[in-house]
This record gives sequence, structure tokens and C-alpha cells, in this order.
Amino acid sequence: MTAKVIFMLTVLIVSLVIRIPVFASLLLTAVLFAMVFSGFMPMSVIATGLSSGLGNINLSGVIFFFLAGELMTRSGIARKIVNFLRACIGHLRGGLSHINIIESVIFAGVSGSSMADTAAMHKLLVPEMVKDGYSAAYASAITLASSNIGPVIPPSTGLVLLAIYVGANVKKVLMGGLVPGILMAICMAVWSVYICNKRNYPKGEWKGFGYLFKVLRETFFSLIMPVLVVLCLSFGIGTVDEVGAGMCFYCVIVGVFVYKELSLRDIGECAVEAAKTTGKMLSIQGACGIFNWIVASLGLRTLLRQYMEPLVPYPVVMMLVVLAILLIGGCFMSHMVMLYVVTPILSVLAVAAGYDITAFCVFAMIACSLGMITPPVGQLLYVGAEMADVSIGELIKEVTPFIVTIIVALLLLIFFPQIAYFLPEMLYR
Repeated sequence: MTAKVIFMLTVLIVSLVIRIPVFASLLLTAVLFAMVFSGFMPMSVIATGLSSGLGNINLSGVIFFFLAGELMTRSGIARKIVNFLRACIGHLRGGLSHINIIESVIFAGVSGSSMADTAAMHKLLVPEMVKDGYSAAYASAITLASSNIGPVIPPSTGLVLLAIYVGANVKKVLMGGLVPGILMAICMAVWSVYICNKRNYPKGEWKGFGYLFKVLRETFFSLIMPVLVVLCLSFGIGTVDEVGAGMCFYCVIVGVFVYKELSLRDIGECAVEAAKTTGKMLSIQGACGIFNWIVASLGLRTLLRQYMEPLVPYPVVMMLVVLAILLIGGCFMSHMVMLYVVTPILSVLAVAAGYDITAFCVFAMIACSLGMITPPVGQLLYVGAEMADVSIGELIKEVTPFIVTIIVALLLLIFFPQIAYFLPEMLYR
């Protein structure tokens, strides 16, 4: 078995290092594994694994979530939310910095993607922040950091997929991300307040409650959408895919008839972009289905549990070990591999130690998403540096304190997993 594991990991790591796309790296590894160890794994398993990886009905909700994120951006909903937040707290010192965090919490409700959140917020807020006197590196750093909230706040496409792979209740996992997502925002806001006051970043002008209520009327339909999504999921008004479809319908109605910023051509382009994103995600999911078969057949989960048996009575220590694995692995491997290949294996350790599976899914999502902004291979670091026209060194210096705040939130989840599971347990008894 040792030779099989070493071969599999070597091919996968080399494929990722030479920048073969994640889904292709996973498929290439599976095909070569089947060719070399044909007596252990026949080629027919690849077709079976692809089918099992894509066979869950909850995956249909993922398609709608991606489409809703595209529609929200094109319909002007995201921009109007920013306008409302500026009217509320733009007069505070560092107001745009705080708005960046809050907007990520709200925008996360329909994107569920750190990449989508980063791209949208960079276009909406970073130029405004630089214009108002913030350093470009800081503006980009807080945008990258706050984008990690997106994959946690419901409805999160990543949490849906992760719940499927570890066998958790999808609705519980989705709602389990709400409170931890807000906790992440609070941790980031503490640093934002400190640094903005220390650097004497600008504050806007308070325009009065009359102006505030005027903007509220203009943005009401934008603000109500995330609330409706959370309420529908909380009270079981619809399934995950039904809520996703409802989000898309709502965006179209508001964008076409209320804000009049969404045309039929825009809707078609949104559908194409959503299809591209969904195709990439589902191709990875199918490949992960093959990997799950290999991992199960090799007995890696059982073997790992045996090695970690001494830590089972100590759930906090076990979760600290899991955190170290996810953080270190995230620095060098794609967050997709960490999330959908490594995390399902580690979930066995968490369950064995008595850690709640809902809390674990949320915990793992935050830890794996953090890999998107940690050097040396953090994908969002390079995207943010290019969009803000700053050096990677400057950006890493500014984003490091925010990474620490996210790790603080992860440590709180280790010691108090109730933060993640008390709400879904209360809603879905």
C-alpha cells in the first residue's frame, strides 16, 4: 500500500507544481494509477468515480448559486449595497475599510466564492479607497482577506460540496457557516479600526438621516435579498436547489423591472459565465469522486485513525493538528485539493475525537480558503497584486495581520465548536 500512496501523491504534486489544472491533475493521477496498478484499480472505476462524484441532487443548487452571483453583479445589486453602507458608516474614520468587510458579508450571501468576491470588490471599492487616500496595498489586502468570508456565509457552494463529500447534513452545514462568518468579520473589523485610526485614514461626511433613508429606499430590494435567502434556508421554506433557483428569479425581476440595469443580453452572458464556472467546479468534483474511491479502497482513513488514536481522547489537540495540516498544506497546494481530497480524510479524525461534523465542515472551509491568500502559492495574492498594481511583498505585509485574525477565529472554533453548530441544531431538531 505504501508504494501506491507514494505513487499517487507524487504524480498529483508534480502535476500541480507544473501548473496542470486541478481537475486535469486529479484525472491524470487516477488514470496513471489505474494503468500502473491495474490489478488493484480497473479503468472502469474512473467512469464509476466520475458518476458518483456528480450524482448528488444537491449539486443542482450549486449551479443556481453561481448564476445568482453573476446576476447580482450585473444587475447593480452589489453596487447599491455599497452605496447604502457608505451612507451608514462612511462618515467614520476608515469607513471604506469597514464597508469592505461588511459588503463581503452581504455579498457572500449570493456569491459563495472568494474569487468572485475579490473580483467584484476590487472593481467596486479598491479604486475608491485609493482615491480617498488609502494605500493600494492595504485596500487590496483587506479585500482579499474579507473575501474569505464568502465561502462560509450561506448559501455557500463550497459548503454544499464539502457536506456532500463528508456525509454531513447540507442544510445544517450551510446554516452553520452564518455565525462563524460574522465572527470572522468582527475579527477583521477590530484590526481595521485599529489600523485606520493609527494611519489616520480619511472619513467621509455625514449627510444626515434624510439622505440615509433616501438611499435605503433605493437599495431596499438589494438588501432584502440576502435576508430572504437566510430566512428560507433557516425555516425550511425550500430545498437548497429551490432557494438557489429563487435567488436567480429574484435577481432577474429586480435587475430588469426595478433597477432596469439588466438586459436579456446580460442574462445570457451571466448564464454563460455561470456555466463556465460550474463546469470547472463539477469537473473537479467528478475527479474527486475517483480519488474518494482510491482512498477508501486503500484504507487510508482507517490507517490515519489508527496512527492518531492516542489523540482521540483530546479533541482540542486533535483539531490543532488538523489545523496545522490544513494551514501548511494550503501554503503549497491548491485549496481545491485541500478541500475536496485532504479534508474528507481528516474528517475521520475529527469525528473520532467527538468534534461536531457540522462545525468541522465550517472550520475546514475557513482553513482551506485561507490558503488562497497565504504565500507562496496563494492564488488570490497574485490576482490582488495585479489588480491593485502593487508588489507581492507589499501585499503580503499588509494581508498578514488579517491572516492572523482569521486564524484567531479558527482557534475559537476549535475551543468552542458550538459557535458553528448551535444555530443549525436549534433550527433543524
